[in-house]
Amino acid sequence: MRKKMVLMIFGFIFCSLLIMFTALGVQAEDIEEVNSYLGVSYNTYCLSEFQRINREDYDVDEEINRGFSFYGGAEYDLSEAGIQNWKAGAEIEYMQVQYSELDLSLSNLGLLVTGSYQLDGIDEGLPETFSLAGGAGLYRAHLMDREVDQGVKDEIFIGPGFKLGLKGGYPVYQNINLGGRVFYRYARPHSEGDLNFSGLEAGAYLNANF
Repeated sequence: MRKKMVLMIFGFIFCSLLIMFTALGVQAEDIEEVNSYLGVSYNTYCLSEFQRINREDYDVDEEINRGFSFYGGAEYDLSEAGIQNWKAGAEIEYMQVQYSELDLSLSNLGLLVTGSYQLDGIDEGLPETFSLAGGAGLYRAHLMDREVDQGVKDEIFIGPGFKLGLKGGYPVYQNINLGGRVFYRYARPHSEGDLNFSGLEAGAYLNANF
């Protein structure tokens, strides 16, 4: 069942990219370059409802509403296709919350179709690498609880989500850039809403142009 879910998510990403490029009239030979990146971010979450429920069940006062995540992806420059200042691609990100007083962990995996629009230089002394950016796709939340009476509680929830914000980079070595970004994330995979990873993200990343 889990393998089927993962295949469905990757299928969604692939089909979304294919439909987007087809709608824009982009051919494979039109893509000028690939911009791949890896990064880490500090995030806020909205897990108050989840933690309230678990305080009632386990008498635990610990609250976790922030943490780190890791992400990576690739974007394609569409300028050769006549679509100036636009890039499109895909991103994967992973975040985890571990409670120290419980054998309980939450993780959230996001697979997103991304896009960015490069803004004009704010100042002549700054590189023109500031972009409005965002993405939309699916988030997969995983709840692992080993302290329930019936044995291990292992649940997976999948739901839609999106990100929107601003990013910018600065060249540090040949085709390598050091960048930063600030996003708002909506990620609420659990239908009842208590597994809510929505919040703000402040991240740093390294990217390479090929």
